[in-house]
Amino acid sequence: MTALLVALPYFDSRLYSDLNQNEISSYQKKLVESIRNNRITGILAGVPVLPTDKFDSARPVIMTPEKEIFGALGEERMHIAQFAQESSNFAQPQRKTFKDIQIAGPFKVYIGDSDQASELFFVSRANGQQEILRYMLDHPWVLLLLTLIITTPLLWWFTHTIVKPITNLQKAANSVALGNFKVDNELANHGPEELREVGQSFNKMSIAIDNLISNQHNLLSSISHELKTPLTRLQLSTALVRHQTGDIEPVKRIEKEIQRMDKMISELLLISRQQMHSQMEHNLFPINQLWDDVIKDALFEAEQRKIACDVNISILH
Repeated sequence: MTALLVALPYFDSRLYSDLNQNEISSYQKKLVESIRNNRITGILAGVPVLPTDKFDSARPVIMTPEKEIFGALGEERMHIAQFAQESSNFAQPQRKTFKDIQIAGPFKVYIGDSDQASELFFVSRANGQQEILRYMLDHPWVLLLLTLIITTPLLWWFTHTIVKPITNLQKAANSVALGNFKVDNELANHGPEELREVGQSFNKMSIAIDNLISNQHNLLSSISHELKTPLTRLQLSTALVRHQTGDIEPVKRIEKEIQRMDKMISELLLISRQQMHSQMEHNLFPINQLWDDVIKDALFEAEQRKIACDVNISILH
């Protein structure tokens, strides 16, 4: 924005602005003062213009009907001629800045007995940046257009360098939530340094979780296999006891517990083989199936210990 504000006054050679009534009145007063002080006469008489005169505020310069210019410095003549060509309406004076020279006019002035009016311009030093700022304040759409031109690539850059790595990080987090612990190298290689560090930490976390789950699966599998051996021996011993004592209630209870333990070990083996994204199946069953087994186990243990047990089940609706 600053570069455009600095460069635009030097490239815009057709930026003319009308003087308001207060400015016209002010310049007309200066014209009257110049006539009273014989400054106009001195200019026409060929009084030389010194280089220090360019710093005067509103210095008068005259262009005759024959296009002769009096009272201007060498570098000012070209700009005054261009200004006079573009702005020649005495009824509506204008202002234009050429680099560091501001020209206002034309104002009508008669020289001697001539019936034709000469053009009078006021030349002063100006700040091109201040003039363009004033112009943009008078024309807000120009400022809006410049803002859009500048901010659009900035927003694109922000989206590419900031938002995209964050989006990739979000996708990686969703992937981990689904059980995919694959390392994404883009998280550590693209984006600002802070986001790359976050990506590296996220990849380390994914590796750690993957190793932890793998160790857990291995542990479950090892424990399940180790429990299978004594359970098989227990089943063999139970079969020998049944052969010797017959089909009595204690033997039935031991076999029931062995079957339950065997089922739990099989489920542990199944869980250890499943992937993280697999869905566990849930079945609905009546609650009495759960407490019937619990009550039977409690009654059996109470009977062995010679403890009286009274069962009272109440269902609330």
